[in-house]
Amino acid sequence: VGKHPVRLGTPDDPNRFVDGWANLQIGEDRFGVMSDFYDADVIQSIFDGLQTGTRWGFGRGFGEVTAVLYDTRIVAEVLREFLDGEHTVDEALEILQAEVERLVQ
Repeated sequence: VGKHPVRLGTPDDPNRFVDGWANLQIGEDRFGVMSDFYDADVIQSIFDGLQTGTRWGFGRGFGEVTAVLYDTRIVAEVLREFLDGEHTVDEALEILQAEVERLVQ
């Protein structure tokens, strides 16, 4: 997915960035807006997770690990594999946890 809103919106338009995010064009070999590939529940679930999680680990001193992890593309790959039904939620989380642990050593 690649880009995520870090603010909900502006004072004049409180949901501007959230609404715009769901309509961003995405893709590498095929392009379209998020809703072409994911239903509204999946998009909302991704967004909700971004809002409730500790944002990118920066608050806990893991911002550098997050940047390195992002460069590996493992998050995008595991997310795609999960959405394609190749992994359960628990399996996907185990893969990501193992990658993070490898990076912090």
